[in-house]
Amino acid sequence: MAGITPTLSVPEPRRFLSLPEENREALCAARTLAALALLFSVAGCRPSTPAIHTFSTIQMDTVVEVTLVDTDSTHARTLADEVFAIFARVEAEMSRYQESSTVSTLNARAGQAAWTPISPGLEAVLRESLRIAELSNGAFDPTLAEVNRLWSFDEGGRLPEPAALAAAVSHAGWRLLQVDSGRARLTRAGCGVDLGGIAKGYAVDAGADLLVSRGVSGAIVNAGGDMRLIGHRPDGGPWRIGVQHPRDPDGLLEVIRATDCAVVSSGDYERYFMVDGVRYHHIIDPHSGFPAMGCQGVTVVAERAMTADGLATAAFVLGPEAGLDLLRRAGARDALIVDAGGTVHRLAEATAAVSATKGGDKATP
Repeated sequence: MAGITPTLSVPEPRRFLSLPEENREALCAARTLAALALLFSVAGCRPSTPAIHTFSTIQMDTVVEVTLVDTDSTHARTLADEVFAIFARVEAEMSRYQESSTVSTLNARAGQAAWTPISPGLEAVLRESLRIAELSNGAFDPTLAEVNRLWSFDEGGRLPEPAALAAAVSHAGWRLLQVDSGRARLTRAGCGVDLGGIAKGYAVDAGADLLVSRGVSGAIVNAGGDMRLIGHRPDGGPWRIGVQHPRDPDGLLEVIRATDCAVVSSGDYERYFMVDGVRYHHIIDPHSGFPAMGCQGVTVVAERAMTADGLATAAFVLGPEAGLDLLRRAGARDALIVDAGGTVHRLAEATAAVSATKGGDKATP
């Protein structure tokens, strides 16, 4: 503040009694021991009250956030870094954007008789992809690499040239992906695997499983809307997850209160561009090669994030009625679908493990 001169209050010098030399030495030694004892006791103790610690980074082209209940922020940071390392490994193996990844090798060999060796993790993702593809009659398809490349949503998006798009669709098809024990191959040249609709869910599950193995009492692993919830909040209550309104970035459709499950959301508001008033988004209908237009958003609650990830994409493509039927057959715990007109549809067979209340407040961990 200009024009004001701060003043300092200086205390009078502290006066000490005069002690004999040997007593002063003993007193100094005692004080030194007491100070060391205090130092070691403080350094060795942990706060006894659990608190919420949140850490984030950018991986797999999205924000990855780890929220932990812990008494020690340093310990929580170490655990979060272990989770982030898992995401880095999954991206290095399963991203079609990285030339050295196993998925890129698999795609480069498309149409050849040779098999590509794959890890147990990638095998699990490919097998779950094929299971959901079959269950949804191809509404989820992990072989749309070329179709997605033409739309270029990772670079802001553009309308593909019609002939090129038609050719890409004709070369895709989940039945062209074959998975055997420890190996996989694509049986048609021009076909390519893109695991953008399910790999994040796998990484979330792997990170959450690590935290469970470390004895964490409460946590959330969130990768751009793909979440696994572990345990409870510090107060013993369930986690509260806000479901974003597809057309209101600051609004919530619902607040889901849940524990020990996965919550995954997909929507046409995540990556899109507008042309002549038409919203072109990144959730592609495999049968047409164009963005699916029956929904604005889908949220799925299931046991595992990988499964919920694939199911959310498939339900979005199918639309509300067929999508809810798929989720019911797949055993989803709960689901919320917002159709193209903004009407909200709920999965009737929601279990008691998850309760949802409508609200306008922002969700807090």
